[in-house]
Amino acid sequence: MKFSIANSINVNKLDGYIENFQIEKGHNPYMFVNVDTANELVRECVVAKLGGLTTAREGYGLGAYNGCRVFMDNTKTFGEVELR
Repeated sequence: MKFSIANSINVNKLDGYIENFQIEKGHNPYMFVNVDTANELVRECVVAKLGGLTTAREGYGLGAYNGCRVFMDNTKTFGEVELR
């Protein structure tokens, strides 16, 4: 499942897609994003004081977001997310 949360990171939209995936597939997805999207997720989660992305090491790309393992895929554009 691919979708975009571009322009500004919309964590509510992202959380909705993750929840739908969990309901349909019965497990937490792996999340694939580019480095800029991952870094923005870190910033958004810190600013909003969300549980969000647990790694704050910018540029590393491995971490977890709301129970989903996050992987770097720099073929994606900013805001593009793939759940597998």
